[in-house]
Amino acid sequence: MPNVRRQRKRFAHLVDRALEEGADTALLISPTIICVQERVQMKCLIPRCTSYGRSLTCPPNLPDPTAIARMVAEYDIALMMQVVGTKAQDGAKPGMEVDYNWVYPSVYRLHHLLHELEKSALEMGCYLAMGLGGGDCRWCEMLQDAEGDPCALHASAGGCPAVQSGQCVRAYRARPALEAMSINVVQTAENAGIPFEFTGQDEGYVTWNGILLLE
Repeated sequence: MPNVRRQRKRFAHLVDRALEEGADTALLISPTIICVQERVQMKCLIPRCTSYGRSLTCPPNLPDPTAIARMVAEYDIALMMQVVGTKAQDGAKPGMEVDYNWVYPSVYRLHHLLHELEKSALEMGCYLAMGLGGGDCRWCEMLQDAEGDPCALHASAGGCPAVQSGQCVRAYRARPALEAMSINVVQTAENAGIPFEFTGQDEGYVTWNGILLLE
């Protein structure tokens, strides 16, 4: 069994960095509280999500829940974080005020954090660190207009070109969502002591959750 206290001390600086670089909440958790359920991945199909089968980071192009649960159990500790986006802040950016577009810049802030923190963990020798984000992957859409500019995102998903080509244009940044990986995000957040609510256009804010699995 891993020494949990030692692991928390080892990765404490990643928590600090996540908070410094834009996470609204970040904490180290035991992988045993990550709730993996088959019915969660089924929600990608019933009712059918527009990205189902159209992205390499979405079902059915992902492992089954049993394999995912076994994989999660092999990790010693995990960093869970939340990034909140608001209509007032993100909707003020060009192109983001239309429809529901304002929710997307914040999910890319989360995915950018996951990428950078995973890279830091790799540099520490944690070579099996693995980041899981939120929402369907839209890096291809972002690249259509402005490299690295999250304001180029828009709500009309065009699908993933890699499904046909087999080549992801952002292979090292593309991440499946927690929910696509059969993880019950609401229950896991409650287990971690950081519950959140599903919100939308009327509430004017959205909470994205991500997990970095560490060894």
